[in-house]
Amino acid sequence: MANNNVGTHRLVVGAHYGLKDWLAQRLTAIVMALYTV
Repeated sequence: MANNNVGTHRLVVGAHYGLKDWLAQRLTAIVMALYTV
């Protein structure tokens, strides 16, 4: 569901869903970035 709000709404979604989901998104982004490099 959070995937529908990507971009400017990311911070708002993170604030509403909590810190765990925000950290999960950050970790996923970091892992994807590492695999890309």
